[in-house]
Amino acid sequence: HHPCQNGSVLGLNTAQGVSAAKGEYVRQQWTIRLSEQTVIETVASCFYNTTAYLEKAELDRENVELAKKRLEILKQELTLDLTLPQYVEIGKAQLDAAQQSLNTSEQRAMDSAMQLAELIGRPLRGKLRLDLGEPHIPEVPPLETFLNRVSMLHPAVGAQQANIDVAQQNLRLAEAQLYPTVNFVTSYTGATAFGAENPDLLYFLLRVEVPIFDWGAGRDRKREEEDKLKAAQAQLGQVNLNLREAILTELSDIHTTESTLASLQRDYIQAKDNVALIQEQHDQGISTQLTLVDAQEALAKAKDQVVLATLVQRLQYVQLQRLSGGVWAWNK
Repeated sequence: HHPCQNGSVLGLNTAQGVSAAKGEYVRQQWTIRLSEQTVIETVASCFYNTTAYLEKAELDRENVELAKKRLEILKQELTLDLTLPQYVEIGKAQLDAAQQSLNTSEQRAMDSAMQLAELIGRPLRGKLRLDLGEPHIPEVPPLETFLNRVSMLHPAVGAQQANIDVAQQNLRLAEAQLYPTVNFVTSYTGATAFGAENPDLLYFLLRVEVPIFDWGAGRDRKREEEDKLKAAQAQLGQVNLNLREAILTELSDIHTTESTLASLQRDYIQAKDNVALIQEQHDQGISTQLTLVDAQEALAKAKDQVVLATLVQRLQYVQLQRLSGGVWAWNK
């Protein structure tokens, strides 16, 4: 039998049903790539949360020690009638706040470390050694080039294009079912008789089935597949638009964070210079111990803000990579 049906001509070409199945496979491959980027985002975000709160916990420990030192100074000044009791109470409250901040940072660091260990398949049974070095932060590529590459190579675009291919094959299949079905049937029979000749018989049959009485069902199926194809084509445009909007929004957020981080880094440098100046004055007997502690606390606070802003920046870069579908990757 060599059927001429479902878009296949004598079995020599690829039928639309087979092409549709291949399109479905391609769509699954693109979907897997999207899932991979989601996993990468989850693991990377967890990693940077862990490293940031480990660093913040160290700063909070410094703050606790500084708050203890401040309280001791205030208590000594109180015994010498150099300060008022309410300032000692304020010092106690500052120490309690610093200790609570430390407890929170340690807990968040531990929670993130445990989550990270689970994500990478290594349940935490001790210390988790992490690279606390600065990751490579690349420049974002030129905007138009970036968006054009995403429009061509993003897995979501590929998956939607596969949807269009499947819809096109299903439409061709529906169209093929409107045409007659042709079957070529051949049969050979051989036998041995006691006569002078063998009765060998060869049958050749051409059978044509014409879908006359489908009452328009075939045409309805064709119109339905045409609508599905148009919807898939329209969806591709929407996917591209959504991707562009999401990436533009993320890039705007990244630039805002960069500006904020630059300002915080300037504040940190100024606080560091101020500590060095007051330390020198203290060594010369010009500045008091309490003034030096105030300056050191201001430095720790400035550093804390830089750490948190840096975390935001790293998470935004991780998010941008996922939004680009891995077309653009950072920290390579």
